[in-house]
Amino acid sequence: MIPICQQVTSQLTSLFIEENLRARQQQSESTTGFLENQLEEAGKDLAAQEQRVREFKTRFLGELPGQLQSNVQILSGLQGRLQGAIDARDRVKQQQIYYESLLGQYRSLQAELRRGKSADLSPRGSRSGAGAPEEQMADLTARYTARHPDVKHLKEEIVQQSP
Repeated sequence: MIPICQQVTSQLTSLFIEENLRARQQQSESTTGFLENQLEEAGKDLAAQEQRVREFKTRFLGELPGQLQSNVQILSGLQGRLQGAIDARDRVKQQQIYYESLLGQYRSLQAELRRGKSADLSPRGSRSGAGAPEEQMADLTARYTARHPDVKHLKEEIVQQSP
């Protein structure tokens, strides 16, 4: 009887072992499927998060703390360029004033030469024994604009002297 008992026991043991193996294999496949799904979802979440980070960086380009040093360098370069442009503009203004002064002196000299007198290049045209007011006016308008106080004053004198 032992051999039959032994066979039954052996068969029962084999069945338990096979069932246990199938259960473990099924549990292993289920766990693998679950982990694959979790991995896939985590990958999707990571991709979405990376996309949000890219959008954030694009939206706040140049404003992020990591970009402070480069922003300072860019600002410094732009300030240098601005100062250079301001300096160039000031030089042009100085040249313009200088050339306008030369032009006024040239016109004054030209007016003097037309009248046959020696040129007087003093800024206010203060000659001793200056000619008629009309000549003085020609001399002043060659040097100054119509808004200059000397030109205005001489115009008033001419108007008062006219009959």
